[in-house]
Amino acid sequence: MNEKDNLSGVRTTYADGNLYGGQAPRQATTKSMLLIGSAVDGPVGEPISVNQLGGPKAAERLFGGVTEKKRVPLNKLDPVTGDPLYRMVDTPHQGNLVRAMYEAIEQGNDDIRIVRIEGKTAKTEIMAKDSTRQRDELLGKMPGNQSVDLKLVVTDGTVAAKGITRLTVRDEIGAVIRTVSGTGLGLYLSDVRLEGSDYIVTLKENNISVGHKLELEYIERKRTYHEVQLMLQDLSGPNPDRLLTRDAANPRYFSSTKTNWSSRIDLGHSISVTVDGQTIPWMDQAGNFLYRPGRSDGTVTNETQQVPTEFEYAQGGVRFTSAYDTLVASQGYPALSASSVVEAEYVWFEETSTTHTQEETAIGQVPLFPLRSLPESGQFRVFYEVSGVRSYLADADVTLELPTTVGEQARVKIASDAAPIGTLLVALYETSSGGTGDPILEVAAMYAGEGYAGLHNINDEKSIYGVQVQVEHDPDDDMERIITFTKPESKRLSKRDAKLVFKTKELSAVQTIRQFVNLVNSSPLNNIVRLNVSTEHGAMPIRNLYETKRPIFLGEQFDEGAQEFFLKKDMEAPSGTLARYPWLGDNGFFNRVDMESMTELFGALGGVYDVNDLGETVLLKQGLYSKLEQYNVDQIVLLEGAVNSPIGKYEFEGSTERLVYAPERKFATQLAQHCAIVTVKSHETIGFIETLPVVEATLAGIQANLEALIKDEFTTHYMYDETNDDLILNEETDELIDIGMFVQKVFGPEVGLAQPKIGAYAAGGAATYAALVSTLLEKSAPTNKRIAVGGLRYTLTDPQHSALLAAGYVSFDRKTTLAGEAYYVVKEGVTSALPNSDYKRLSTLRIAHRSARVVRAATEPFIGEANGLAQRNAMKTAIQAKLDQEKELGYLQDFTFNIFASLQDQVIGQGHVDLDLVPAFELRRINNRVALRASV
Repeated sequence: MNEKDNLSGVRTTYADGNLYGGQAPRQATTKSMLLIGSAVDGPVGEPISVNQLGGPKAAERLFGGVTEKKRVPLNKLDPVTGDPLYRMVDTPHQGNLVRAMYEAIEQGNDDIRIVRIEGKTAKTEIMAKDSTRQRDELLGKMPGNQSVDLKLVVTDGTVAAKGITRLTVRDEIGAVIRTVSGTGLGLYLSDVRLEGSDYIVTLKENNISVGHKLELEYIERKRTYHEVQLMLQDLSGPNPDRLLTRDAANPRYFSSTKTNWSSRIDLGHSISVTVDGQTIPWMDQAGNFLYRPGRSDGTVTNETQQVPTEFEYAQGGVRFTSAYDTLVASQGYPALSASSVVEAEYVWFEETSTTHTQEETAIGQVPLFPLRSLPESGQFRVFYEVSGVRSYLADADVTLELPTTVGEQARVKIASDAAPIGTLLVALYETSSGGTGDPILEVAAMYAGEGYAGLHNINDEKSIYGVQVQVEHDPDDDMERIITFTKPESKRLSKRDAKLVFKTKELSAVQTIRQFVNLVNSSPLNNIVRLNVSTEHGAMPIRNLYETKRPIFLGEQFDEGAQEFFLKKDMEAPSGTLARYPWLGDNGFFNRVDMESMTELFGALGGVYDVNDLGETVLLKQGLYSKLEQYNVDQIVLLEGAVNSPIGKYEFEGSTERLVYAPERKFATQLAQHCAIVTVKSHETIGFIETLPVVEATLAGIQANLEALIKDEFTTHYMYDETNDDLILNEETDELIDIGMFVQKVFGPEVGLAQPKIGAYAAGGAATYAALVSTLLEKSAPTNKRIAVGGLRYTLTDPQHSALLAAGYVSFDRKTTLAGEAYYVVKEGVTSALPNSDYKRLSTLRIAHRSARVVRAATEPFIGEANGLAQRNAMKTAIQAKLDQEKELGYLQDFTFNIFASLQDQVIGQGHVDLDLVPAFELRRINNRVALRASV
């Protein structure tokens, strides 16, 4: 017993380690807010509470912080190897979750949740020995013809081919496969084009089986040319076709008796003009045309510089340009008048058309596919599937070529017309070769991100970095294995924490691959990988793993032909992009001004839908919002998409799919709909989203940006069908359903902030503003409340603030104290509801939400009890007491409510509470009148 236990007084003890250690999460005193954005590390699609995780430092470690390691050249060479030398530096990255978390903390919020939208997890696969088994191997797509340019055979004098009118495809024995004409030709052939003196048409790839015969039917136009000189060919007198007649309506234009003048300068055809006997050159010394053929052409915008068009040549005659007028004034050229005699020498043509047919053969490579393993004797079959129906190729169409030398692979040759072009071919066979073609152990990164596996230079595959894994023989026992996982510098917990080494000889309790997977995944030192193995192979001995010969990076795949690991590639993806390397990690960043990136984000949030062959809408990818529908949170801040980010949708033009701008798709509306659904289903929620920063912070740039944002496209928000973007009508009123009250759009201006690791930076302000709102009582509006920022990028005028307020945008303003010290406030707290909505003011909406929660809490104890008069009276008393308390606290001025349940309601077990509220309205303006008097 303590010797002072009998003394009176106050004794104090101090507990430590509860702030950021995660031992005792503190009770939040503000509203909760969920940040939706991007990061370089951490789980994808799972909301994480910062408090429950252990505080902001723990969250920063999990999601990768605000910087990442980047390789910077030192402009020096290694004296031994001669390779360039680099150093690693901490560089700010595009991820916004951790930055926004600290912005919210700075503003006073203490209940932050974080969810990462996207990211790709890096991986590799380690092979193992396997026994004889049925192999189901994907060979690849059935190829078709190669793209090739075909030269159309034309006779002398032909000037153009009008285009292919019909295409007939025959098989190798001459039977007609298909006949195509009209718009369908675009799938197979390009438009005819002139290259030099040849007429070329391109046969598009992968539409026709190799070896099939083509019949191209086209129209040949033959021209007969006639030369007009000043004198007739027999010199009997002037040529009447030489004389041009002035046009009364267009005095610059002199028409000809002949149209269809020739433009074939390559044939020596030209125009020579005289005015009153004086020869006029085609151009002046500056290269300006003095005259042009034809009366006019609406496509010509600069008549002195643009090359004459075929349309002008076809009209015949000449028209003089403004450049000619200049020479009239400066060099004494004849002025144009009603009495001017204008003559021209030129070539004109007559044209006839003839239909021709030309035969060609579709060329391409014979389908030849390598096999990962050597087939055993027995049945070898190849099939493809269309709409779930499997079709096997005839034996005569499949030729198996076995290897003849060591290290050579078996190959299978497919007849060129054995399967529809583009279908996936699959081989079925049995093999007893070691399972080098069958991945056994998957080594995946702990979380998505480039920090686990990436390229320093996207165009240099040798610049790969990240987690490495190596399997090697134990030198003490050739039957045992040593498996080593090497951590990149960014993932090391200490200087000594460079590798995880597992020796199977020392793991007496670990005999199978499944046991090894469980051991690694549960290791407290493992912060880099997650191992996976199929149920089929989990019981295989861990000693069956093949050696990797060298440390293998995540992202690499074993190539059986070369017996080496190489970067896994998708050759159909564009080079110079991460999509080219499907097994490397990806941070999941989005570009807020790129339509393709924003369309991907729109689908990641709301889901991706398509229409199947039966006309039914099917969900291809679940959106993040649908996963969060049962997640209770007071506020949601979308950090990636902005109010005015461009979003598109994919549409087909013929057989070509292209991305077009879709003005009906808006991130603010999508967020508002999610908050509305969550509010109805589980918990009252409000969304926050910011606008894109103004590109040029000039007076004109700011005003232009503002005027674009206050248009209806960005200010109205109605409920819509997520599967097809169609607006939904209220079944009772047949009107659109306004959901703008559930979202706040933050215009800014952008706020100046600072972070110890990255210094000063500018942000849109949505996270800061949402955090401010979370600290306020519902009866207290954010209007005129200070925000914890270092400055604004620019300031707005009062008319601009007023326009933004009317359009439902939140803006920030700069004020000064009497001492001249600047501070920054929220101008007005408004929602995006329609102007005539009761919920235009944020404080009104928050009071309504609070009242709904109060009534829910008061009625919750009565769920499961009898639905009779006595219980309803007791419920009425409970609600009355709670709402009276709200009135005393200043949230309500008055209220009325009614509880009722019809006979049918009582049968199905439900009741109704109709609640009418008079909320506490915020004070927005004080009119201060000042007058002077001699005395009072």
